[in-house]
Amino acid sequence: MQRLVLSELSVSGDTETSTGLAQVQRAVQASQRCLVITGAGISVSSGIPDFRSPTGLFHQLKQKYPSSVTNGRDLFDATLFHDASMVNVFYSFMGELRTLIDRATCTPTHAFIKRLDEHGKLLRCYTQNIDSLEKRVGLETAFVQDEDAVDSTDSASKRRKQTMDKKFTRAVQLHGDLDTLICTICHTKCPFSHKLALEFREGTPPPCPRCKEIEVIRGIVGKRSQTTGVLRPDIVLYNEMHPQGVSTIKCLNYWMRLLRFTTRMLY
Repeated sequence: MQRLVLSELSVSGDTETSTGLAQVQRAVQASQRCLVITGAGISVSSGIPDFRSPTGLFHQLKQKYPSSVTNGRDLFDATLFHDASMVNVFYSFMGELRTLIDRATCTPTHAFIKRLDEHGKLLRCYTQNIDSLEKRVGLETAFVQDEDAVDSTDSASKRRKQTMDKKFTRAVQLHGDLDTLICTICHTKCPFSHKLALEFREGTPPPCPRCKEIEVIRGIVGKRSQTTGVLRPDIVLYNEMHPQGVSTIKCLNYWMRLLRFTTRMLY
């Protein structure tokens, strides 16, 4: 296995840059499989800031909310839900970030990863990003196939609906994504629509429509009220368990068994 760290390739001059890129090209052409690991840097050119650079999100958050945020990372820690003022800042920021993502376009790096997949070289892409640009460029991020996409007349296909197909997932979103919201109580999921993004920007958690529906039904039949949930982004924060952790580990174990000397890692 050969590992290439793109950020360590020399960019001090045109000749050295060309040499570094040529090294990547030769490695990809010679490999049978490529494992791609990406972070926020690949989406910067689409208009989405990274996190830790001098102009990144952490720095922007400290400047925008100096009285609430002392460290930008605090806004991505699950403990923020214990502080009402931090919750308001979190929702407002997530609404703004959702709007940025809606405006973003896939970058040449996303197109390159997709091309690796089309040429049968992509073992899998693992990304820390929550912008879902991998999905937008055409890489499958789900761990299981939708029932409509499986031939219901094929008994083997029926079995696959109930088990994870490790070859089906082309990009694993390690931190979730901002395409979806999830209820804090019933765990119902719904799309992060433009309308909900506007509600988020007001800093107030929107109520879960499913919980509200159940509460109305309970009232009609004379049952006592229960706690209802609110919608939050379906992302993984610091100090929070990964809801897809088991599936992610299965994918990791799968490609580790396939690794050979012809495999390249690019990140």
